Amino acid sequence: MDDRARARPRVLSVITRLTLGGSDRRLYDVLHGVPAAHTVVIGAGSADSQLARLPADCEVVVNDD
Repeated sequence: MDDRARARPRVLSVITRLTLGGSDRRLYDVLHGVPAAHTVVIGAGSADSQLARLPADCEVVVNDD
C-alpha cells in the first residue's frame, strides 16, 4: 500500500457566511460525521461565535474580501 492510500482523506468545505441557520448545521454534520482532515473556507460577515464552535483540528480560512 502506498502513502496515498494510507493518507487521511481531505475534505474542503466552503460556506459564504457562517451564522445560525440551516447551512451551518449541515457543515457541522460533515465536520463531525466524515472522518477526514477538514479545511473550511468561510466568507466575510461570519459570526465569531460560530467560528469558535469549529473543531480545533479543522483548518479554517476566513476570506475577508
